[in-house]
Amino acid sequence: MVSKPDNLSLEGAAASGLAYLAAASALLKLGGVSSGETVLVTGATGGVGSAAVKIARWKDARVIGAIKDASERETAQRMGVEVIVDTSREAVSEAAIAKTGGRGVDLVLDTVGEPLFEPEQPGHKGRMVVITAVGETRVYFNLFDFYRKELRLFGLNTLMLDAERSATVLKDLIPGFEDRVLQAPPIAGRYLLEEARSAYALVESGEVQGRVLLIPG
Repeated sequence: MVSKPDNLSLEGAAASGLAYLAAASALLKLGGVSSGETVLVTGATGGVGSAAVKIARWKDARVIGAIKDASERETAQRMGVEVIVDTSREAVSEAAIAKTGGRGVDLVLDTVGEPLFEPEQPGHKGRMVVITAVGETRVYFNLFDFYRKELRLFGLNTLMLDAERSATVLKDLIPGFEDRVLQAPPIAGRYLLEEARSAYALVESGEVQGRVLLIPG
């Protein structure tokens, strides 16, 4: 069990749980992000992506955020994304190189599941964490470049995070919430338990901005 930060409401804590758990597991536990590094987050305005942006900035990392189109630019800027990549206009892998002066990023968090791993994308000893997969799930890359650059590729399955492991991850985030650097996502709707089907349908539609909560009657 993890104590709720005093400045976080019960609803805020409920809305933060899963997104921050996935983002922190990826960036802190697997990716080991540190101050001064450059982090590329795909799906930067989504639930996990936005939590990852906040965590990266909390750790004093530079954030490159990939968005699906121009409509998300204002949201990304408001979140503190320093460099924005509009994937409707430019390739993520090429932009990652161009926007780091050819060096490559230190850490990639892929929250959208579209294969984009290229050995030239991360810099030396770069890391990439993948949390989902859609469409064509098979990827190909140059193994010679991969090992010569000492790259690391991680897969994160949040279904494997039991209560004890989840508590360990979330406990590490408490100082960030207490300092108000980490903040709860907006709440898009509240549904009674008997309305769960409608709530899940709303989330699946992809048209909701924020978290949807199930509450007791």
